[in-house]
Amino acid sequence: TIINLVGTNILTDSKNYPTTNDSDSEEEDEEENKFTSVGQMKGNIFSEGDLVFTGSGNVRISANYKHAIVSDDHIRVNGGNIFVDNAISDAIHAKDKFVMDKGSLNLTATSDGIDCKNGYVVINNGSIEMNVGGKGIKSEKDTEALPEKQAINYFTYINNGTINIKAGDEGIDSKQSLTINGGEISISANENALNSQERLSINGGSIYCYSKNSDGVDSNADIIITNGTIISYGSNAEKSGFDCNENKFIIKGGYVIGAGFKTSVPTEES
Repeated sequence: TIINLVGTNILTDSKNYPTTNDSDSEEEDEEENKFTSVGQMKGNIFSEGDLVFTGSGNVRISANYKHAIVSDDHIRVNGGNIFVDNAISDAIHAKDKFVMDKGSLNLTATSDGIDCKNGYVVINNGSIEMNVGGKGIKSEKDTEALPEKQAINYFTYINNGTINIKAGDEGIDSKQSLTINGGEISISANENALNSQERLSINGGSIYCYSKNSDGVDSNADIIITNGTIISYGSNAEKSGFDCNENKFIIKGGYVIGAGFKTSVPTEES
């Protein structure tokens, strides 16, 4: 599905999606309920296949039932200005991957800002502003939805763009590696501002991280910084500006400030 945004568009959905059972046969009821039942209505904008946004127009979305934008495949933003004024659940919810090349997102949600349920997130450019109750940007692993032994990537790449996140949970959370190559990023989160289950690499950009209750930058593997400006504040309650446990913390270049109750110390390779 390709949505070419032109002009200004306003979409508001209901708090309820009732089934309809007024036809003359069960077969007709099933076919009609396929598109109208609560089980199918996952969001204000929903596609069972790829969902691509293009154009230069605007869309304002109020999601009163569940998510604002949903795809059972992948979502790509290649233009347009998308405003999610409120979402009862996620602002953007993709199953396989989320990619942004240009355009702008302004997201307000009770749960997550961008949730990739079973795949990866790539941000090449564009502008993102969000204020969410859950996580800002999340690539996660839903093992129950995967065929046995299927290999899936869960990494997060940020190559450029402007990103401002206020999150009630973690700012950016990657279930595999997290790589930042550029862009201007500012995160204020209740939990980890940046969190990676595998290697966390920063190769450029201007990055500000603040965590109210946890670490500014947290990795369950190595942290490697080769360039960029990174300022990270962790909570004073025994949390860190940078935390990679007993793994490597390597700084090859850039400007790095870490503050908190404690912080990981750069290793000998730095």
